[in-house]
Amino acid sequence: NPYCADCGSFEDGPPDWYSINLGVLVCSDCAGGHRSLGTHISQMRSVTLDLMEPRVFTLMTKVGNANANRVWEAKLTERAPGGVAGRPGQAGTAGAGGRTTLAGGGGGAGVRPSPADSRDLKQGYVRRKYERRQYVKNVVPNGQVTDMVVVLRTLADAVADGDVMTVYHCLAFYGPQVVVTPNLGVDRGGQTAIHTACSEGQLPILQLCLAWA
Repeated sequence: NPYCADCGSFEDGPPDWYSINLGVLVCSDCAGGHRSLGTHISQMRSVTLDLMEPRVFTLMTKVGNANANRVWEAKLTERAPGGVAGRPGQAGTAGAGGRTTLAGGGGGAGVRPSPADSRDLKQGYVRRKYERRQYVKNVVPNGQVTDMVVVLRTLADAVADGDVMTVYHCLAFYGPQVVVTPNLGVDRGGQTAIHTACSEGQLPILQLCLAWA
């Protein structure tokens, strides 16, 4: 993760802040935006000042910037040339002015900031991305937001299979309540995702769920 997950900054060196529940590394400007969201959305730590616990390190290696942005920026369909565009998980067509733009979006609300943009612009994007979940696609293709029976089945299967990123996607779209909601399917016995992770021995997924819950 040599670049910031939110603005793509890398010229001043690798990002020096990380979110222990989102699994991303960000620059100091974008970290300010994360801190303003509150710890219920993003729990920030310093790469240089804080000790990264083994469980957090495991989560960071399972998620990381590229994988996380495939979830959080799924609706950002046009990518800037060079720089940001050439990074894993961010392929696409060039946006105007070297920035990533949102299909159907207008003005700043649909534009991914560049490293040279102001701190305010970066932090506004961070709020739209993580608090409003403006660019996250539905977990269930062509599904309804309230189709929780399908979502909980998808989540339970992902936990049992050790599919960290599908669990992450469910958390990003529905929030932490999804992993503490009992699955009433006949084959799950009312277990939550946390219970399933424990019974299946899926430690990285358990750590992810607990970081959010």
